[in-house]
Amino acid sequence: MSATISPSMLLSQDSRHETRAAELVAALAAGPTIAAIIVAMRIYTRFVIIKKRFWEDYSILAALACSIAMSIFVGISKC
Repeated sequence: MSATISPSMLLSQDSRHETRAAELVAALAAGPTIAAIIVAMRIYTRFVIIKKRFWEDYSILAALACSIAMSIFVGISKC
């Protein structure tokens, strides 16, 4: 018994991948966008309202930059 793959089966798998790419891009964009909004509110509160800056404020900005970069690289590699 040998399993054969017909061309129609390959086509249906490719079309499923294309439709899932839009969902992947949406998920990759949603996470960093929500995080950026929350970090922006925190930075505004710390820098403008409280007028105090601590090392964790800068580290959270670095973490946000890494998160955005990772989402971009994952999106490029998967889409």
